[in-house]
Amino acid sequence: MVKCRTFGIDENGETPFVRGLSYCFEKLAVQIVKRPWTFIFISSFITLITVIRIPFTPMTNDVSDFTPKEARARKEVESYKAFFSNKGTPVALYALITAKNNTNMFGIHQLADAVTVMDLINDKFTVYNTKTTKNETFREFCGNFCTLNEPIRHFYSGLLVESQYQNTTSADHIDLGYPITTVLGRQLRMDPNFFGVKVAIPKILTTTEYTNETLIVSVNEVRTQSGHSIFDQNIPQLPNNIRGISMIGLQFRAERPLEISMKEMKNWELSIVKFFQQ
Repeated sequence: MVKCRTFGIDENGETPFVRGLSYCFEKLAVQIVKRPWTFIFISSFITLITVIRIPFTPMTNDVSDFTPKEARARKEVESYKAFFSNKGTPVALYALITAKNNTNMFGIHQLADAVTVMDLINDKFTVYNTKTTKNETFREFCGNFCTLNEPIRHFYSGLLVESQYQNTTSADHIDLGYPITTVLGRQLRMDPNFFGVKVAIPKILTTTEYTNETLIVSVNEVRTQSGHSIFDQNIPQLPNNIRGISMIGLQFRAERPLEISMKEMKNWELSIVKFFQQ
């Protein structure tokens, strides 16, 4: 056994606690030199006991672990939860779809694939609900914001009709425009789902000369530094003004009820990611 003793304050001004530590460490060092394998075994045994639970402990990831409690980000998250958590914890999943050649998503086949992805996420992947005792798809456990992506389906349907009738339909019935699309008289906003959009605009908006010509520009090119664009100025958009779409974004928002565990929801998200990665 190693006995520790304390001393009074010496002439160097060291406290009894510091002198006691020095004395204990000195005696401990002597014992380690005499019995090195004993101390190696003891330290290895203690280390093994403390780390044996690590492989069996589920990993968690809390991005706010190191965020100060008064940080603005925490207040923004609380506001986000207050808005999206009417009946439970808010859940959001995003699917960003681009063409394989990174060119244009404005085509029948590309939009058909986007609608297929939307239907797969809505209907293929399930979570277990302890209250209903059954596996539920997103379409079943979603309570609000369930139709955020439906404008894409209507846009695709309008494009099919346009291609079938070779652009002879009236603009009052079908107008595949941006930011507002009209399909069978119903107006839909496409800016939450379409990104990197190229549109046709009257050239007169960019010059003082009178002309009937049109220009094809990116939506970002007609934005001001404050984020406003010509579409915010109540200027009528040209019929069927979309010329290109770089990316289509799908949003899947829901409130996780207490009957669906966080683990189930996490597995639901990971199963979607793994499915599309393969």
